[in-house]
Amino acid sequence: MKVIICDDEEKCLKKCRKLLEECDRISRLDLNIKEFANARDLLTYCREGNEMDIIILDIVMQINGIEVARRIRKYDENVRIIFLSHCNKYAIQGYSVRAEKYLLKTSPDEFLIRELHEVLVNVTPRTPGSFIERIGKSRIKIPFEELIYVETYGRKTRMHIKDKEITSTKTMKEHTKALDDKRFGRCHAAFIVNMDYIQEVKDTEIVLHNGCRLPVSKGKKKEFLHHYLQYQLGTGHFSP
Repeated sequence: MKVIICDDEEKCLKKCRKLLEECDRISRLDLNIKEFANARDLLTYCREGNEMDIIILDIVMQINGIEVARRIRKYDENVRIIFLSHCNKYAIQGYSVRAEKYLLKTSPDEFLIRELHEVLVNVTPRTPGSFIERIGKSRIKIPFEELIYVETYGRKTRMHIKDKEITSTKTMKEHTKALDDKRFGRCHAAFIVNMDYIQEVKDTEIVLHNGCRLPVSKGKKKEFLHHYLQYQLGTGHFSP
């Protein structure tokens, strides 16, 4: 479940993350939490077509949180919105954008955890997730589940999808940012792999279900293997 926090105060971002992590500990919700310190970056993220399950918004920011929510609704009618603010004077306006909750930051942590948990446990996570890729003048939406791996390809990169290959001008760093999902791992500086397609992990390479073999670099090996094991345990796909 992808949860977005947007607040221009770092201490509030950290506190909200801790509250969400406590909800996750209670009910094992497998939360994927992403933070934004300003509304403009969040709106860009929404405009790019990224899918989210819940957005927790501050009100008093450079762009008022109510206005941010209105703009988000133009891109996503279904995402759940929770306002978490220092003041309650915008509460009525909050519900005009179909907010699930309007919570005060000054409330006790126990109350905030209970209120957030109530929303979280009643959300069905969207599947499978997707990202937007520019092909010439067109923009196409590619589901995460269809992307097998990404590799460097000269000065460009190449995406291997179930039924085709797409050459991209994105850098590997940009792909890593776009593929903001636990199923993707960086096994090598030149490769990002969808771990759902891994059949076997060997000492220096990965074998995919389609027979492709991808290298595992020494520098990435320890971090990648830890990520892979945690992902497999979390999804229930791990087999010894």
